[in-house]
Amino acid sequence: MTTEERFTQASNPGRVAWERKEWLNYYPMPMLIWFLLIAGLVTLACITQSNFFAIPVVLLLPVPFIFMGWIRQLFWHGCINPAVVVSLDPLLIAVYTDMSKGFGNYPVVKILKIPRQCIEDGELKKGSRLATVAFYFDKPKKPKPHWVDFKPYPVLCGTSDTRTLTRTFRSIPDVEWQLLETTLPKVPKPYQPGLYFIDRAVVANLLDQDEQTAAKPS
Repeated sequence: MTTEERFTQASNPGRVAWERKEWLNYYPMPMLIWFLLIAGLVTLACITQSNFFAIPVVLLLPVPFIFMGWIRQLFWHGCINPAVVVSLDPLLIAVYTDMSKGFGNYPVVKILKIPRQCIEDGELKKGSRLATVAFYFDKPKKPKPHWVDFKPYPVLCGTSDTRTLTRTFRSIPDVEWQLLETTLPKVPKPYQPGLYFIDRAVVANLLDQDEQTAAKPS
């Protein structure tokens, strides 16, 4: 996670073979909304016999394929980050990452909702750890020294392969779990979905220790 091309050069890329069926099991609403919209426009086009409704149908047809292609790329190229369940009602997780583009450190914790089905299928409870995969985003017209946001998804929502789930979870270094534990208390309670930048001083010691460990000859 140290270069500008976060989409293709994640330090810990997911390499998760995305399963469309598994994904739709957790996130059916986008496709359902698209289907109902297309069905409504087709119905109106047939009733009115007008191209006014037929044209948007043609324009909207490729949308789900583009979206699913993006999700497929996210699970394969996106970066693996640690997460922990912080609430069951609503079901919220906290994800830790560094928003740096390669210079400096910009630790953040993101609180977000995940599908409630994860409780049943993933047997999650408060305090459960899980791996997430994410892309990072910027605002080209207003560049900053760090990424402005990132979009994480639980790995378990994209694959049913237990070996992949185990591999991605084990690929998260211990120091990143420690960083999540250290920064989470700095997020205001009650937890609300959002992105929370953390003062680097909070994680400075852990980061320095990790850098010193990495610098030691093996």
